This record gives sequence, structure tokens and C-alpha cells, in this order.
Amino acid sequence: MTEKQTFHVNGYLALVVLIGLLVGGGYLFYHGFVNESVLEIVLSILLWIVSFLFLSSLTIVQPNQAKAILFFGQYLGTIKDNGLFVTTP
Repeated sequence: MTEKQTFHVNGYLALVVLIGLLVGGGYLFYHGFVNESVLEIVLSILLWIVSFLFLSSLTIVQPNQAKAILFFGQYLGTIKDNGLFVTTP
């Protein structure tokens, strides 16, 4: 098996975006609850689910180490850069 690079995104940028989605979902839930809009409540719950899914894929790679990324036991690739990253959820 050969080693390959996997898809990863800067974790700090993703963390800010995901926290924004959580806050936006909270506001949408409140707005839907006040206006009795089922669509807004359902959309806010979907935003929360997607946000928590991607928050669970945050990974930290320490200096001089690498992280192998597996998806249901299948090797996707390796991250060799150090820092905070978001990978495949």
C-alpha cells in the first residue's frame, strides 16, 4: 500500500465557520419558535447536525508526527503537516 495525501482544510477557519453555523442555527431555531415556523425549526436542527458532524472531524497533528485518516476502516490518506485540520467526517 502506498502512502497518499488526504483532503484537509485549515481547522481554525473551519472552527470559526462551524461556530457561526451553530449560532446561526440557534437564532433560526429561536426565530422559528417565536414565529411558529416548522420549516425554520427543521432547518436549524439540520444546521446543528451538520455542524456537529464536521466538528467531530477536527483533528490535531503534533509536530514531527503524522495522522492516518480512516473512513469505516478504509485508508483515505495521511496528514503530515502539523496543526489543526478538518478532514472527512
